[in-house]
This record gives sequence, structure tokens and C-alpha cells, in this order.
Amino acid sequence: DAPGGTIATASDDPYGPAFTPGTFLQTVSPSTSFFSSYPKDDDQPSKILPDYTDVKVISAKDSYVKVEVVDTGEVGYVPAIMLGEKRAPDEIPESGSPTDVPGDVAPDPEVPGLEPPVEDPGAAPAPEPDAPIKPGAAPEPENKGLEPPKVVDPATPAE
Repeated sequence: DAPGGTIATASDDPYGPAFTPGTFLQTVSPSTSFFSSYPKDDDQPSKILPDYTDVKVISAKDSYVKVEVVDTGEVGYVPAIMLGEKRAPDEIPESGSPTDVPGDVAPDPEVPGLEPPVEDPGAAPAPEPDAPIKPGAAPEPENKGLEPPKVVDPATPAE
């Protein structure tokens, strides 16, 4: 389907988003368009719903879902892409406990047959790992033959 085409319902695609009647969802955008009737091409939204607005699914049609706003009881249509599972505003997904993080850094791997690099005695010493980076001059441009464009005075007549 093209973007914005029909959405999958539970009976059409068991792996896609299921907007089953009676499901409670939330808006996932700080400015979700809410239409009091099924929108046509040039219709403007009746209002804008803020993020985390609780809605109850009534039905799904094309790329819109008919919903009831839980707090106000208003019934209307919102774009299906603007709805998602209920979540808390400050919810952070779990990624493991802090004790799972190792305290030490792993050593560099040893590759058989690869010798460590030999330091050049004439080379500048490598900076310390925790030393601050000092700003330096920009390198010379690679295209030395190019000149910057000339500024044209609009009051001067053209040649």
C-alpha cells in the first residue's frame, strides 16, 4: 500500500497495527488532528488533541480511526498514524539494570600475525588520553587555484 493508504485491522493483517473497537489508545503527537466527521481532501480539523490524550477506538476506516475522547466524550476521526499504545509521559523503556554494565574497559583484541605498530622516533608524541584537545589553525585549502567570487555592486552598470 502507498503511504497514507488503508490501515490494517485485526482481521486483515495479524502482524500490523490492530485498531480493534473498544481498545484504549493515546495520541502520540503533540498536535493530533481531530475531525468531528470523516475528513474529505480539503477539510480542516475541528480541533487539535495534545500528546497523551486518551481515546477509545470505535472503528477504523482507511487511514483514519473513529475514536471517543475519554475525558470529554467527543467522537470523531484522527489519523491512525497519530495513535499508539498507552504510556506514561515520563516513561523510559527498560534496557537492563545498572549492574549489567562492566566496570572495566575490554582490552584491545590480539590478532594472530599482526604486529603492534612501530612508533616513528621523529613523530610528535601522542596526546594523553584525557588531555584536552587544543584548537588549531584550519588546514590549507586543497584547491589553491580557486579565487573567491567578486562582489558586484548593484549600483554599477553592467559591462
